[in-house]
Amino acid sequence: VFNPEKELVPAFWFMLVGMTLLFVGDVVYMLADINLVQLPDRVLNLPYAMAYLAAGAAALHVSMRKLSEPGEWRRAPASRVRAAVVAVALVTPALLTFYDRSAATSDGVVLGLLMLAMAAAAVARIVQALHLAESSEARLIFQANHDDLTGLGNRKKLTRFLATTTAKARIARNEIGVLQLDIDKFKDINDTLGHAAGDATLVHVAQALRANSAPQDLVCRTGGDEFLLICPGMSSGDQLMERAEALRAAIQTPLTWSSQIIDVGTSIGASLPEGPDTSGEALIQMADQALYTAKDQGRGQVVFYTPHIGKVQKSQIRMARDLQIAVAKEQFEIYLQPQLSLSQNRIVGCEALLRWIHPERGLLLPGEFLIAAE
Repeated sequence: VFNPEKELVPAFWFMLVGMTLLFVGDVVYMLADINLVQLPDRVLNLPYAMAYLAAGAAALHVSMRKLSEPGEWRRAPASRVRAAVVAVALVTPALLTFYDRSAATSDGVVLGLLMLAMAAAAVARIVQALHLAESSEARLIFQANHDDLTGLGNRKKLTRFLATTTAKARIARNEIGVLQLDIDKFKDINDTLGHAAGDATLVHVAQALRANSAPQDLVCRTGGDEFLLICPGMSSGDQLMERAEALRAAIQTPLTWSSQIIDVGTSIGASLPEGPDTSGEALIQMADQALYTAKDQGRGQVVFYTPHIGKVQKSQIRMARDLQIAVAKEQFEIYLQPQLSLSQNRIVGCEALLRWIHPERGLLLPGEFLIAAE
């Protein structure tokens, strides 16, 4: 039941001593039954009494709590069964002793009750340790899969969800929708009102997401001010856009924080699977590209992903990568264009024009790369 990688605490040693004394008592009784030893009953009962004293000491010792720390029961798949076996092993001898001795003398009654009380205390402590261990493990699992501030799922939970057979089957049947959200000008809220106001804004958005999600939906906070809503069973683009608009309206409800009104805006990108070969990561990437398009168009909008958006986003990403290479390899050139004065009939200056000598696309004018450069 116990994890051998953990330090063996005093409570464990008390329990081990108690079990050893029970075994010694059984051996002594067996030898007495076959007349190999002649001992009075008080001596024969001594190992049992000491065993249950050790069990009681283990149950009441403060180090018993350490046996309930995460990891003690985690690696024992049959921990409940083993706990039941230990309980039976502790209680049964006490019951037998009480039944066997109660009819003989009053000392037997006292001894039997004492052993039964010690066994009950040990069993109760074992059950408590098992319950605490399971509660601790459940809490650790929740913390590992959820965001501390909002309580929403995190990227780890999202990854695990997308890996399930249910999610893959829904994607293959085009029955799942994705909404990617980003808070507009969130940095300005943090810079002007402080991080406490930023946290309140994040919680406000999380509450709006919970209020506008179905029981089977998955709501996650995937970044600083980025949220994700996965809607299993959603196969209509119109329904997905309606959900997105309702969500945007709920988020725009003014937030009162520290006697101030915070206007919260959001941009949303929506996507549905393009076919049975669409992966979960590709579906989220599509929603992300639609989100960037919504922000480029002025924020505060909902944009549904289309193949054209995908091509534009990929082109911009490729252009940004090529720009970094162009700067490193000095692929830009300056062209001087003269400025003429018609009244003086002479050149009075010149204008510097930037040109990009692209290795594959040739001469590019600023209008073709300035947006990516910005």
